[in-house]
Amino acid sequence: MSDHKLRSSKFVVRCSAVLLFALSAQITVAQMPHQVAVLVNENSQASKKAANVFAGVHGVPSGNIVYLNLPESIVSGRAECTPEEFEKYIYDPAVGTLIDRNLDDQVLAWVYSVDFPIRVVTSANDRQQMSIMGLTFLYGKTPDVVQVEKGQISSLFFAGPMKEGGPKNPPRSFAVFSASLKNKMPLPSMMLGYIGEKGTDMDTVLRCITDGVRARQSGKNPRILLVKTDDEKRSGPREWQFEGVKTEVDMRGGSVVITTNQMLMQTNLMGVMTGAENVKPSGFGTFAPGAMAEHFTSWSAEFQKRQSKCTEWLTAGATVTAGMVTEPYNAWVKFPHARFYAHYTAGCTAMESFYQSILSPVQVLLLGNPLSQIATLPVQ
Repeated sequence: MSDHKLRSSKFVVRCSAVLLFALSAQITVAQMPHQVAVLVNENSQASKKAANVFAGVHGVPSGNIVYLNLPESIVSGRAECTPEEFEKYIYDPAVGTLIDRNLDDQVLAWVYSVDFPIRVVTSANDRQQMSIMGLTFLYGKTPDVVQVEKGQISSLFFAGPMKEGGPKNPPRSFAVFSASLKNKMPLPSMMLGYIGEKGTDMDTVLRCITDGVRARQSGKNPRILLVKTDDEKRSGPREWQFEGVKTEVDMRGGSVVITTNQMLMQTNLMGVMTGAENVKPSGFGTFAPGAMAEHFTSWSAEFQKRQSKCTEWLTAGATVTAGMVTEPYNAWVKFPHARFYAHYTAGCTAMESFYQSILSPVQVLLLGNPLSQIATLPVQ
């Protein structure tokens, strides 16, 4: 890789002391539009359109929009690339552009438009492959792929707890993390949508963007379903998280229902979290603008495999979702912790909430409007 990497040589993946660093008291402001870079596939009209709509509704400065010349081979079919292709076509030119514009210190996160690769072939063993979010998180540096497979690449953003009743950090913005972590700050990212094979249509992508803007109007008294199923392998790993999250969200005026059955059709849901091989998102009811819904299963963002896809939640009306680009086993550390909703209802953006709730975020695909926000962070 070239010498102008964004702090890549100084970034260290640490698997211990994730919860132990102290953050100085300061005003906490959620992620701001000028702190994101919007990456666009200049060879895709859909990519340009989604990026323009996102930048327009959120007020992202034009200088923060980066156009990249991507070959069709890495965005079609399985939508995957090699680490070398990621470096050549995405990482190096994006970083170089931001440095040339003196934005490398200001930008704290990347937002990929549509028509980008979603998976990086970091190993012949698909269980050791990474998502584009994962390789971006590590500044384009491929880690030990065995650690990727085992969920041992730990995030300094993760706010806990690791076990029921364990220590946890309060919700924080990326700006607060940046002030504390400095050159150890990872590079978070999300993607506005996936319109490739078995993905959504562009209308859904654009609706998710606009719903992310409307989310603040519908975030009062959010209603969230945490659904236990009889699928122990997919539901069991996260069930211990539910009671603590219910307490946190209820204290903020939200309403969390923990249920062992799919309830009757609900309206204006702000969230659904469950574990099952196959789900019918529309069966839960309607979703409020800003809603995050997902299910714990393998391959929910590997569109050539079986299992229900994470994009089905977006089609049903959710604004953001998460899915796995490969077989993650039933390791909860790779999936969103139920505490996503604690961060989200506290005022973090969707992207900030995802990264504080995923301990090992290197095989996950995060889709939807990353700046969706349903509340305002308080002063810390």
